Amino acid sequence: MYSASKSFKTIPLYLPKTIYMEGLASSLFDLETTYVWMFDIDRESINSSNASKLASNITYFGDRLGSELNRFVIRTELDKSLKIYDTRILFTKIQMYVVLIMVTFVVLYYVVILSSLMIEQRRFEVSKLKGRGATDSQILSVFAIEGITISLLATILGPIIAAFVISLLGLLSDFQDINEGSFLSARLTYQSFLMSFFGGLLSFLALMIPSIQASRYTVSDERTKSNRPNRISFITRYYIDVLILVIGLFLFNQLNEQGSMAARDILGNVNSNQIMLAVPAIILVASALVILRIFPLLMSLLSRVLSRYLPIGLVLSLWQISRSPSNYARLVLLLILMTGLGIFVASFAGTLNRNFEERVYYSHGSDLRLTDLSVNSTGLSKPLTKKVEAIDGVSSVSASIRMTATDVTKTFGSDSMTIFGFDTANFAKNAWYRSDFSEDTLSEIVDSLASSHKKGIELPDRARSFGVLVKSDKIRPTVALIARMRDSNGRYISYDLGRLDSGGWTFKEVEIFGSRRRFQIFPSRPLTLMSVGIVETIPQKSLSPGSILIDSARVRLSTGEVVNLEDFRDVQGWQTIDSSIFSSNDNLALSDISAKSDSSARFTWSDGPSMTIRGIYPSESSEPVPAIVDSDMLRKSRYKLGDRLKISIGGQRIDIVLIDQVEYFPTINPIEDDFFIVDSDSLIHGINIGSLIGSTDPNEIWISYQDDLKQENKNSIRDNLIADPPFPYGQLWDAESMLEETRIDPLVKAGWHAILLIAFSSILLLSVIGFFSHAYISFRNRRFQFALLRTMGLSSRQLMSSIWIEQVLIIILGMAMGTWMGGRLSEAVMPFLSIDDYGNQVIPPFVIEVDWPNLLITYGVMIVIFSMVVGFLIFLANRLVLNKMLRLGDT
Repeated sequence: MYSASKSFKTIPLYLPKTIYMEGLASSLFDLETTYVWMFDIDRESINSSNASKLASNITYFGDRLGSELNRFVIRTELDKSLKIYDTRILFTKIQMYVVLIMVTFVVLYYVVILSSLMIEQRRFEVSKLKGRGATDSQILSVFAIEGITISLLATILGPIIAAFVISLLGLLSDFQDINEGSFLSARLTYQSFLMSFFGGLLSFLALMIPSIQASRYTVSDERTKSNRPNRISFITRYYIDVLILVIGLFLFNQLNEQGSMAARDILGNVNSNQIMLAVPAIILVASALVILRIFPLLMSLLSRVLSRYLPIGLVLSLWQISRSPSNYARLVLLLILMTGLGIFVASFAGTLNRNFEERVYYSHGSDLRLTDLSVNSTGLSKPLTKKVEAIDGVSSVSASIRMTATDVTKTFGSDSMTIFGFDTANFAKNAWYRSDFSEDTLSEIVDSLASSHKKGIELPDRARSFGVLVKSDKIRPTVALIARMRDSNGRYISYDLGRLDSGGWTFKEVEIFGSRRRFQIFPSRPLTLMSVGIVETIPQKSLSPGSILIDSARVRLSTGEVVNLEDFRDVQGWQTIDSSIFSSNDNLALSDISAKSDSSARFTWSDGPSMTIRGIYPSESSEPVPAIVDSDMLRKSRYKLGDRLKISIGGQRIDIVLIDQVEYFPTINPIEDDFFIVDSDSLIHGINIGSLIGSTDPNEIWISYQDDLKQENKNSIRDNLIADPPFPYGQLWDAESMLEETRIDPLVKAGWHAILLIAFSSILLLSVIGFFSHAYISFRNRRFQFALLRTMGLSSRQLMSSIWIEQVLIIILGMAMGTWMGGRLSEAVMPFLSIDDYGNQVIPPFVIEVDWPNLLITYGVMIVIFSMVVGFLIFLANRLVLNKMLRLGDT
């Protein structure tokens, strides 16, 4: 339907389906109809298990109907959202899998240790069964049945316990804003049971490794091992540890060539090699095994060298460790793996937490940032930052400009890059910066770019008109004399002084304020003369070569008094505008010809296009604009520091000189863009002095809060800028809001906190249980030794010190080596995990930072529990009944 008025306006008319199909369609036989179906989707029913299937169904739905229906179109944002979700979950999983695989390796080793300890307790039982006719297969079948039972129970109960634990994570503060402190929704899917089955199978194999060896025990083997413990393990004897380390180093070299845990093929699809995800775990285990090769040698050397000088308790500890190093090597290896994993996880946690925040501050630049400003081109000229500075709670404000430039230094070809200019007076107070971005600090960078040259000639505050006394080489009725001025707010304005329509001396004058039209900007006092030039005003006509004599530049005050701004007795303080390829041959020289018989300035120009200013500007020198270049561009180009380049910005050519380099700079992605950093005032001056109309102004405002400002005040400043901005803008970048979104995003910070909590809990639990099991079983196996030592005259205090020293030595050695290895592993592996949840390289790069508070808490709890375990062993040792133990030993 449409109205009968002169303008075509559609009128919505809603009809029931029956009336439309039976009444309207039967009357209008040529009626064209577009059918639209609207489907409501229950968003609450979409979850991680059906998201991928829903996305594929939407694609199938569109393809199927598109092939059967003419001009069928499906409009939805759901499939895009689901694909983004799949991409984010994929890259998040890659990092999480690295941690979880390391936890899996440690857990499996823990299972092997616990199984071997339990089987050692049953050596005598196995040897008796072998002595009474039991075969190896029969004994192995007993262990297999036990292993199957344990693994089956773990397979069934594991997903249920895991779902319960995951639901409890909802009570953590990290998930408070996601589910309001209630339990998380955890579903049991077939994938969870499939992974549980795979984990149960690995656990069964881990249980069977020591069982296979134990099934071969005989009575003589049991006696031999009791009297002469095996000093070399199977892995050490056959150099399996070295082989694993070589494989790990080979895989690490492959990873180094690949550059990341996730790689993209030529079609852009993401591929992750599961073996590569296991590289950190393989290297950690292999390195620990290789280092343990020196453990028996070290203990044996210490016992031989120091036995003459140390107290009896310490000597007995060293003798015991050197006599049966394989038993202690298992505990040392467990502690190395636990603490190594702890350091790696703590590094992961600290590094990710820091990088999450640094990514936000790097992309935002400061607390608040307004981009794509549209400064008014009509009406009154307004200050750019004054309105923002007046807001209560704002500490500092800095205006900056970001533009695209083209390197035109080369004769053929050109490269595009980003050029960013900032206010050197306030930028260091607003910008976030990291010390590794460059060799110099941000303050030193800002100071190196600051310009000390005075720009322009300031007009008296009471100036009402401006004029120039000129003489053209010939009559040029289509060539205008233009003056470019800058007002107190930094806005550039063009003034048309008139045409060169005379060959004699003519005073070209213009009213500064009265000549402004309604659609032009009205400047703010005082004004500054920035340049004087000529321009061909006919677009279809080219500028012909010529020259003009400039005798003086004057202003008329409101009192009628005329003030000379420049008499051109010399031209040392003036330079030619070199803003186009045609102005390279323009020349400024002193001439003896003048209106007053002294001297004047002769400006000579070559031919060129119309609507392009050719002229002069006041400046002590024509030095290029100092610029800082990104290091990557410097490496891949032929340039070096000190080189002078010519760049083009919006058709205006500017000379720059490379004075320094940086690796990164806030808000700029060096992977995607080459960039230059300059002083905004010099950049804006270089662009505007050669522009004909308009003003190139700062297009960003960087804002920083006052220190210790409350969150409600920060929100008030942000809301104030949204409701009443100083100028129309494109986007408001709020670092605080983005940090809050990152904090509650389950695929970013909140999800990682849950994973790392599970990892730390696993380290603590397995370390405590493993140490207690090893210590207790070792004590039971050595009860007879303790009894004999007591009968030989060893005092209770000496026995106590021997146990303490033995356990403390093992704990310190294992935790120290694990901490060192975990730190080295973090430094080597973390760069390969520096991708965000969209698969992009994180900017800025990772800085390894260990989450020491959580790690030290974990270490502290471990040490306290270890001390309690050792104290418990000492308590048991003191309660030994010597006669009873010796009688048991005789049996």
